[in-house]
Amino acid sequence: MKDDGTGIKEGDLQKIFDPYFSTKSKDTGSGLGLYVTYGIIKAHNGHVDVSSKENSGTTFEVYIPSYEPLKVKKAQAANKIILLADDEPMLSELLSELLESTGYNVIKVSSGDEAIKLLTEEIKVDLAIIDYNMPGKTGLDTIAEIRNLKFEMPIILSSGSMKVDDDLNLDKYKINGKLQKPYEFETMLATIQKFI
Repeated sequence: MKDDGTGIKEGDLQKIFDPYFSTKSKDTGSGLGLYVTYGIIKAHNGHVDVSSKENSGTTFEVYIPSYEPLKVKKAQAANKIILLADDEPMLSELLSELLESTGYNVIKVSSGDEAIKLLTEEIKVDLAIIDYNMPGKTGLDTIAEIRNLKFEMPIILSSGSMKVDDDLNLDKYKINGKLQKPYEFETMLATIQKFI
């Protein structure tokens, strides 16, 4: 893929796949697009070559293996439903697309109350990823309520605005794992696969 735009400065070229890095003004983008795209390509065992010169455009060359991944893994994932509770719409959408590209079914909600409502409507969920900081009910409050309602699915706590403290008593909330945002996709998928 090639464009004839303004190009990318040499000093920025090494940073373009970093989470939240953007050469655009803060009003026009959050810098997650290339990071997530790169994560999806890596999840499919591919890689990206980028070349660019200022005022001469940019070229992205994407390489993905031609073989089909093991069908057993996709078949197992296709039967699994993940509940994703996160109030960052762009990150939630992109993470959902990544998980769906690896065969999972994803239901997105943006608050703890929505997560509880969905679970009590008798939708069977195989795993939940709950954000630590959400408006209204916090991630920990949401997880506590889920456990009080006797739902036993594995729960992964994620955090982006602060590092989830290693001393947090995961057993108290019956939390099975935790993830730091922005996600390293291979780590995220490996964590999910440990539980479902």
